[in-house]
Parts: sequence; C-alpha cells; structure tokens
Amino acid sequence: VHALLEEVAFATPQSPSPGRVREVLAAEGVQAGDADVAALIAMVDAFTDAPVRRRLADARQVRREQSFAFTVGEDLPVVHGILDVMATEDGEAALVVDYKTNRVDGQDLATVVKDGYGMQRDMYALAALRAGAPAVEVVYVFLRPLAEGVFPVGPAVHGHRFTACPGAA
Repeated sequence: VHALLEEVAFATPQSPSPGRVREVLAAEGVQAGDADVAALIAMVDAFTDAPVRRRLADARQVRREQSFAFTVGEDLPVVHGILDVMATEDGEAALVVDYKTNRVDGQDLATVVKDGYGMQRDMYALAALRAGAPAVEVVYVFLRPLAEGVFPVGPAVHGHRFTACPGAA
C-alpha cells in the first residue's frame, strides 16, 4: 500500500485502478486476488479522506520517502530511516506522516502509539528537528480502519542533544 500512497496527488487524490494496483504488486513480485486488490484500494481511499491529506495538500513543501541519519552522541550507533512524508507547513513547522496498515479497531490510538511506536515517533521528530524544523508534529495514519492520531513531540525530544553525521540527509 505504501507504493500506492506514494502516487497520491494530495491536492487532487484519485483512487488507483485495479489494474494499477496489480501493476504495483507485480513489480514487487506479489500476486493478489480481487479481494486483496479491493482492500488495497480501500486503504488508499481511506487516506484520501483523512484530514492530514488535506493538510499535506496545503503544505508549502512536501517530500516523500525522506531519508535521514544521525547519531545522538559520540560512540553511539547511527539512527537511520525513511519518513513516509515530511511536509513544511506555515511557520516552518514540520509535519511528519507515517502510514500504518495494522488493524486498530476499537483500540486507544495514544496507547497503540506509545506502546508500539513511541521510540519511532521520537526518532522521526529528531530527524525533522535536525533538518531545521523549529517544531514537529508526527501523525500516524492507521488505514484499517481509518484512524488518525496526531502526536506532539514531547519536551524530552525537543531538548535532546544530538550530533549530525557527515553526509546524512
């Protein structure tokens, strides 16, 4: 579903055709039945209805699949990853969007993120701060069913010291 979401025009979103879904899957070596294709289309359609999609349409700058790497101190490992979407909104604040396909039916999103993605959220925030953002908001978009969780970055992340890695994005 990530490859299909990379193709969404935020300002004018359209459903992918079943043929396009099959092409993307075939490029990844995956065969899928009609029910699987319909489920992927439903996830893309769910994202197009998400409030964050409208925010991305209005953002000043949007970068998809944004790589990052940094270290949080000497003799510590390098943290690296890829942000699904990083946007710059008015006032230079960064909006980091991460797509999730796990089911969250009836679950408390704050708990899901805290327990399963808290460290990831903080690393994404550090990446955006390192890139020069004065403030960061991380949004997890759960696609099954659509549930959008907006999670501000904690003060510990804003005050954390880290060292940039030479050549890192």
